[in-house]
Amino acid sequence: MPLGRRLEIQPLSAKKLSKIRSWFIPLSNNARLKEKWKLIRKRLRLLDFPDELLLCIADYLETERDVNALSQVNRRLCSLLDTYLYCHNVQCSNSSALVWAAEKGEVSTARKLLEQRANVEIMSGRISCYPHTYTDVKPLWLAAWWGHIEMVKLLLEVPNIELEPRDPQQGKTPLHMAARKGYEEIVSLFINKPGIDLDRRTIKGKTALLFAAKHGHVEIVRRLLAKGGVDINTRASGLTPLLGAIYCGHEQVVEALLQNENISLNLQ
Repeated sequence: MPLGRRLEIQPLSAKKLSKIRSWFIPLSNNARLKEKWKLIRKRLRLLDFPDELLLCIADYLETERDVNALSQVNRRLCSLLDTYLYCHNVQCSNSSALVWAAEKGEVSTARKLLEQRANVEIMSGRISCYPHTYTDVKPLWLAAWWGHIEMVKLLLEVPNIELEPRDPQQGKTPLHMAARKGYEEIVSLFINKPGIDLDRRTIKGKTALLFAAKHGHVEIVRRLLAKGGVDINTRASGLTPLLGAIYCGHEQVVEALLQNENISLNLQ
């Protein structure tokens, strides 16, 4: 469906469209045609065009980059084509801009895309998340990886969004990422969300608690244990949260774990 109709712009007749298109088709080397084109360009001013015509021009541009360049000509075009660009990305580019917004933490861009019903489950292409490279991860996963709290909040408000998308390489969820990197507020957002499995395991069997303990994030360890229902003795690659904290020298984490009545002191 043409974007003009979604924006409730009346389509022009085929005859008018044909004439408009002819203005933007490269002319031959004929000198007389060149002079005619110069005269047309001199008399044409974008500010004189009606909105319907400007949107038709945008429809004939090949890429979003071209439309964006047109929108930067003046304030009127910027205002007119702003919604058009977001709508175009959602309809024609499968909401690819939402992946970029999630990675960069651009909340205003993401909000405008969501207003146009962007696909929150879109998969990314190849994304570099130092020191790893991931493919096919979702916007919520990216926002959690980079620690964009406001972006995570915004995406979690979307009805029926998948709360635990995994990366296909290691099977980590956004909660795993936040626990590993020490993003306390993001961890709290997830553990307070109904339906989250706090003991969800990666491909190698690691849980959010194990990530937090091994990397020394004592406050996250406390929040996970306070939530209840967490397996404090979970084991992956021979390590429990307690063993991981001991081996990595995180004394405060060790103390927090030992205060829990369900802790097992079997270190073998």
